[in-house]
Amino acid sequence: MGQVDRNIALKGIVKAIQQCMDTQTQINETDRMLEDLQFDSLKIATLTFCIEDELGCEITLNEWVAFANSSNDLTVGSLVDYVSNKMSLSKVA
Repeated sequence: MGQVDRNIALKGIVKAIQQCMDTQTQINETDRMLEDLQFDSLKIATLTFCIEDELGCEITLNEWVAFANSSNDLTVGSLVDYVSNKMSLSKVA
């Protein structure tokens, strides 16, 4: 995964999270989606659409959730890694 793709994903995801939360609060890669940012399944579904709009790529966040060992693994950083990987794979295909 390229650093450029990851930086693009990070900026787009932060913007999408802020849009879903209706806030301009600073979002950090270590923020946990469920515990720190109070995302539930409905907000994660909404976030999927926000990320797709922001980055112009189709994603399925239920895969990201399924691969987590615990809710603590569902961080902004792990989401960025997941999405940037998906973006890289879509460029290859």
